[in-house]
Amino acid sequence: MQNKKTVLIKFGGSVMVPDLPDVDYIKRFKKFIENNKNSHRFILVTGGGGINKKYNTLAKEVTRIDNQNLDWIGIYTTRLNARFLISIFGKDCHGKVVTDPTAKINWQENLIIGAGWKPGWSTDYCSMLLADNLKAEQIIIATNTDYIFDKDPNEFDDARELVKISWQELHAMVGDDWLPRMHIPLDPSAIRFGKEKKMRAISLNGRNLENLEKAIKGQKYIGTKIG
Repeated sequence: MQNKKTVLIKFGGSVMVPDLPDVDYIKRFKKFIENNKNSHRFILVTGGGGINKKYNTLAKEVTRIDNQNLDWIGIYTTRLNARFLISIFGKDCHGKVVTDPTAKINWQENLIIGAGWKPGWSTDYCSMLLADNLKAEQIIIATNTDYIFDKDPNEFDDARELVKISWQELHAMVGDDWLPRMHIPLDPSAIRFGKEKKMRAISLNGRNLENLEKAIKGQKYIGTKIG
């Protein structure tokens, strides 16, 4: 086990749970883990995805809800998604959801799954804390796009793909303010932590598992280097 490479993969909610959990994708991802578990250990952190979006929308229809409570809805949605994955992976997976990424954690399995912690940030920040805590050798930000763009490609036709971006540049792009369900490459707290710790990460399309495998194996991949 000492020779295995530890990789953290932070999933955007749209990758695994665009509406409800994407069963076909999760089957493929389970096979991906099985194919690589002899050489890698995996830390997975789940987003809230479509379930969180639905709960947030319904809560806003009922009352004027504050951001802290919207964050708590998101946190518990990520924990539901994490527990769902633990049940699927079975004995290969650590049996408890990691809800405090700073806690002392003893895990012997090939896989461990984290979720949301506190209001004020997304699971992006939890992922960075957990990667630091468990000494991950590689950090993958799995989104629904191949690259980070210099602006929102859904709004701007001239949005440019970025092959590499520094934490400082990402900070300038995103800013310091956090709102629940923001559509940004990483949340501000995660960016500040990555910059402080001089971490390196890769942002890529999590739906493309062949490309993800190339990234964890040090082969040529499609994605954005951060750091």
